[in-house]
Amino acid sequence: MLTSTDTWTVSGISTNMNSFDGEGTDHESKLAEILWIFAMILIIGFSVVGNLTICYAVFKNQSLRKPCFYMLCNIAVADCLRAGLCFPVVILAIWTGNWIYGKFMCDMLAFINIYLYYGVLYTTLFLSVERYLVVRFHRFHRQKLTGLTCLLGVLFAWALSIATAFPPILNPNAYEYASAEFQCTFKRRGFSDHGSESGYYSVFYVADNFLIVIFYVRVFCL
Repeated sequence: MLTSTDTWTVSGISTNMNSFDGEGTDHESKLAEILWIFAMILIIGFSVVGNLTICYAVFKNQSLRKPCFYMLCNIAVADCLRAGLCFPVVILAIWTGNWIYGKFMCDMLAFINIYLYYGVLYTTLFLSVERYLVVRFHRFHRQKLTGLTCLLGVLFAWALSIATAFPPILNPNAYEYASAEFQCTFKRRGFSDHGSESGYYSVFYVADNFLIVIFYVRVFCL
């Protein structure tokens, strides 16, 4: 049977244990943030240095000055811009613990992120088609897919990326700050909800990657 003194002792121990648990949780959260920031800095560094190295190698080596390598440079520049423009903001959001730059900046950064990402995705799809035509229809590729044709293809890929990324800007409720990801992105809604951008863009993403895999399988299996 507990006396009042025993009850105070038990409650005191419980309070101390809760304070220790809270301090441990805060310490783990701070450590996770530091590791996340460190990982983001590594990603930015490797992305910028690696992609700039690709561009330098292509323009330095005359034998690499071909349409397919120019498309690769296009992908590298887009990745470099995304790492330099979008990822540092994620680091600042992790450091401050919240989004402090307003709704307009949230929408613009989300647009830039999606625009560059889908620009890379569509260019990669065009590159996979170009590689397939080299192997399967070599004569057609040599006669028709000149440098100008490939340039027009890349421009079309970026125009398609604008068409993909721009419509959510017209919807003021399309983007939100996702605290778990420390970035502005689509609101998480189901396919049944009206205007479910995240669901439809997931379909675009899966379909595009599926086509890329199909073309490269055909390239390596011919």
